[in-house]
Amino acid sequence: MDNELQANNPGQIVDITTIYKLINHCLSQGKPFINPVANNLIDGNPINFGVEEDSLMLASLTLFSKADITYMLKQKRLEPHFRITQQFLSKNANLVSCDTLFSKLKGHNHGNFIKKQYPSGINHISMPLFSLSKQYAVLHAGYECGPMCGYGAYYIVRKTPQGWNIIHTFKDPVY
Repeated sequence: MDNELQANNPGQIVDITTIYKLINHCLSQGKPFINPVANNLIDGNPINFGVEEDSLMLASLTLFSKADITYMLKQKRLEPHFRITQQFLSKNANLVSCDTLFSKLKGHNHGNFIKKQYPSGINHISMPLFSLSKQYAVLHAGYECGPMCGYGAYYIVRKTPQGWNIIHTFKDPVY
């Protein structure tokens, strides 16, 4: 596998190197993207809104052109196929399978289960959605630590020579 993911994956639209440069930047920065104490990282996005909800959110942002939004929605449709893999991460993380996590959660109180299984908490980062220029991206990142404990937000970031800077945050309600 080169710098592109295989068919039905996000690498068809944005190369995997670009995707992981942003993910690795978020992991290296810690808060607000993730809780740096928690070394657990879900390999998929547990907060996966439908394309319709995200298209409304993207359309409300005047930063992106209609062409950018169309490009981002193409990426969004491939998000269910995206899984973070250790091979592309610059930081060693305990990757937790999203599918395994949700199958174990059945029949348990979500918050209590997370607190018991992952005492330091668990982080997640969505697949970033890039503008056509690859100079801007939207992603969701968060942290969960138990009942009524955690945070998350959508971040709009801009690429700079030093990395990625947050230019706007849409915070989730407190869990």
